Amino acid sequence: MKAKITTSLTKQLIPEEKAYEVADTEIKGFILRVQPTGRKTCYFSYRTIARKRKRIKIGVLGSGLTVAQARDQAQSIAAKYPI
Repeated sequence: MKAKITTSLTKQLIPEEKAYEVADTEIKGFILRVQPTGRKTCYFSYRTIARKRKRIKIGVLGSGLTVAQARDQAQSIAAKYPI
């Protein structure tokens, strides 16, 4: 699924039987993973020069991390690891 990851979107996301991911439409590589338990974790995904996929965990929403903070961190990481 692709959508702009916002606070209102994260409130609408319902846990399913299997984990799923939402890719942000504005920041390439910014991903929100929703676990069956309801845990929502933000990641930044990129490929290395050798074309291997790597992920950097930004954090878990609700445990001191807001969507705005996660977006800011994703932008900072994107500047270091161009896709």
